[in-house]
Amino acid sequence: MKTIDNKDMFDREFMESSIKNVLQVVRKNSTGLNALLNPQLYSLDEKNREIIIEFKLEDWHTNTVGNLHGGMMASMCDLSMGIMAQHICYNVGGQFSPTTSLNMTYLKVITRDEPVRVKVKLMSEGKSLINLRAEIYTEDLKTPKALANGTYKVLKIR
Repeated sequence: MKTIDNKDMFDREFMESSIKNVLQVVRKNSTGLNALLNPQLYSLDEKNREIIIEFKLEDWHTNTVGNLHGGMMASMCDLSMGIMAQHICYNVGGQFSPTTSLNMTYLKVITRDEPVRVKVKLMSEGKSLINLRAEIYTEDLKTPKALANGTYKVLKIR
């Protein structure tokens, strides 16, 4: 993908197409957890540089008391932030954006019958690092259930 102007990267039509492309790659080319989590684009806000990724919970996502497992919350945040990071990475000339740092704060439980929505916001981007913030919500998008901060590396494979 050709490198484009930073401003154009957050054009609504382009951003939606690019995020959907990243999601398609995740679903078709991933094995293991990323593919099994089956992330879906719920919404995007190009002006605030935010996306919301939705996950439908299944029994295997829960802990022994039926709540969303903390490790699953971390994986959903990492995957959601990684989707935004990959969108940015592709458009600044990189090919891959692995996680270099992930910090989680758990606030409230999420029960099995609630959809999970992860709001991701771009905090800063540089030539080699992308910093993102994620908030996990349920259907109402009012009270965060968990918070995450992640840093992703822009890798240029030669």
